[in-house]
Amino acid sequence: MHIDLKAMGFEPLKPKVGASFLGSWRGRPPLPRTFTVAVYATKSGIRLVSNDTESFEALCNGTNPWEHKGPVVWIDDTLWGCPLGGLMLGAMSQEQRLYTKIIEPGVFKSPKPVWKTAISLATREVLQRVAKIEHLHKATCMVEICTSPIFIQARNDIRVESWKTRTGEIKGSLQEKLRSAGRNYLQMVYKIPTEVCTKDFITIATHAKTIGIPETEFKW
Repeated sequence: MHIDLKAMGFEPLKPKVGASFLGSWRGRPPLPRTFTVAVYATKSGIRLVSNDTESFEALCNGTNPWEHKGPVVWIDDTLWGCPLGGLMLGAMSQEQRLYTKIIEPGVFKSPKPVWKTAISLATREVLQRVAKIEHLHKATCMVEICTSPIFIQARNDIRVESWKTRTGEIKGSLQEKLRSAGRNYLQMVYKIPTEVCTKDFITIATHAKTIGIPETEFKW
């Protein structure tokens, strides 16, 4: 089957290198720019590798996940870049109510497979809370998950549970509310002053060490 990436809504990203890598493409609006496809030449023919396999397969079959007309649940994270405290996950639908879950900092001292599984479990938990309280159903709802690599296992596990998914660069209300909730968490749990919480994560972590917060409360 011939696939015309340009006609599907992609634009060139990286040029050909050598004989096997034939270049890569990224989405152009309305597709997210973080949606990519790499093209490889193999002995058996051309191979296309996307960072969102399910959405790419849907496009190849004539369905654009970003033209979904029903309910959408967006999922993102905050505090990943902050050494202090846990990771906060957040989910929100068009109802604009934020649902959050904290993964404790000690989890991230474990091997990567352990904390990736923890992120997957927490992601599915907040999704189920949104779905239950707001009466959302797998057959009609789309789940858009942040493109961050930390969500790779979560995205795959959610698809196995028969949810429709797509990746995206989360912006707007969820990002703003989640960022605020993350800063509030640092203030409440670790007594970080407001004026410090408005600064960058490294400044926050440095302040936390100066006031004696133990290493067990740091992700790394």
